Amino acid sequence: MSVLISIIIPIYNSEIYLKKCIESVVNQTYKELEIILLDDGSTDASREICEEYEKKDRRIRLVRLTNKGVSNARNLGLKIATGEYVSFIDSDDNVDPNFIMKMYDSCKKNDTEICVVNVNYEYSNQIERPLQLETKILSKEEYYKALTGGAKGFVTNKMYKKSILNDIYFDTEITIGEDLLFNVKVAKNVKRISILNEYLYNYYQNPKSAYNSTYNEKKISEIYAYDKVLEIVKEKSLENLIFYKYEYLKLSIQQKQQYKVTKCKNTEIYIKIKKSIEKYYKEIMTSKQISFKQKLYILISNRCFKLLKFLKFIKNRVI
Repeated sequence: MSVLISIIIPIYNSEIYLKKCIESVVNQTYKELEIILLDDGSTDASREICEEYEKKDRRIRLVRLTNKGVSNARNLGLKIATGEYVSFIDSDDNVDPNFIMKMYDSCKKNDTEICVVNVNYEYSNQIERPLQLETKILSKEEYYKALTGGAKGFVTNKMYKKSILNDIYFDTEITIGEDLLFNVKVAKNVKRISILNEYLYNYYQNPKSAYNSTYNEKKISEIYAYDKVLEIVKEKSLENLIFYKYEYLKLSIQQKQQYKVTKCKNTEIYIKIKKSIEKYYKEIMTSKQISFKQKLYILISNRCFKLLKFLKFIKNRVI
């Protein structure tokens, strides 16, 4: 008998992308699925689309919610999921037909509790692959370090064994950065993680999403998420703490530049961002664990952001 796998999909006003998302899930080559659609109070046609699919596919369960955010919806999905494994998919994204099958096979073959796959970044006119993971098995400590880079902190390019998620939920106070915080919490329960060098998750770059929108007060939530991440890493993976501090510093500088570019006028927020930069700047710039290239990036991006943008432009033109 096949193992049941739960797929949790939080939905809010996704009518444009939702059918493509659900179609990619119901047409998975792995069939023993529990598909949990969580409509987070949509005001467009998303709920009607979900109802249509619920009638057609017995594996689909639609849960209707009042709008409380993606973390609240995912948490409810975790509470009602009955599968032995769990995956998360965002409603404006879609997945390869073998997304579930290949991750499940990797977990069983390698006796791992999490499987991570590569991600396609889908823009309106092109696809980019900034994440290039190699197929390998990671230990707990290796996984802690791996989570600091790019899409490896996402929850959507992973499959989790449900038993390692006991009493671990998304922080509903965090609006950006909740994925990484969740993964760092989960890491303490993991022994082995499999990485699969296959591009199986398609991440749509929605210019209206919280992450891609112009700077607003909600975005500093990502810095608050990293503050909580650092507390966990300090206790559970001290040897990787410096790498998380580097990512924290890089994030803070990026937020400062975005604040300036979008001409945000909230002085209180700007002061908080500047303090977050000062917090670990000296430690990072003097650490032997941080490479010269990384330090140079910090130096240029913090002081000469326009130069950094120009160098990236030249690099892209040459390539």
